[in-house]
Amino acid sequence: MSSHTRRDNGPSKFTSKTPHFFKVILEEAIRDGELGIPRNFVRKHGNRLPSTIQLEVPSGSTWQVQLTKCDETVWLQKGWQEFAKHYSLKFGYFLVFRYEGNGRFHVLVFDKSASEIEYPRTKTEEEDDDDATSFGRCDGVSVSRKSKEKPNLPCPRPYKKIRTDSHNQTGKYWKFAMY
Repeated sequence: MSSHTRRDNGPSKFTSKTPHFFKVILEEAIRDGELGIPRNFVRKHGNRLPSTIQLEVPSGSTWQVQLTKCDETVWLQKGWQEFAKHYSLKFGYFLVFRYEGNGRFHVLVFDKSASEIEYPRTKTEEEDDDDATSFGRCDGVSVSRKSKEKPNLPCPRPYKKIRTDSHNQTGKYWKFAMY
């Protein structure tokens, strides 16, 4: 008979500074208007979570969502339904949450095809884009609205035409001077 002793001499484990968790959208999340945060995530990081968190998607839109806490169970509640409705979350969608600290989560949304969705713009994003179009220069880059105008540069620079918004069906383009 041999006795086994467990020794933990292995290398120390890496802990991410921006921990992640994922959730698959189930019927109850849609029906009940709340989404539970995994218990293991709550055990490790729950003491750092404020009562109101901010969800940010890749387009830059942010959403304020209130948390409900009970023992080791935490749900996204007030504000979650609006987020879910805006991004048309359905049964089987897959969300990845990355905790940035200070109550901020970066959220990626994947549909049933396992592809990241095209994030719809919010009203404030569209207004911000309209404001940005009135400027001639942004952060050292000369910009002109599809015109024959060229920036006054000390030497000629090639131009690259890019579409500003893949969702934009109006066909507007920007010209960027390449520095």
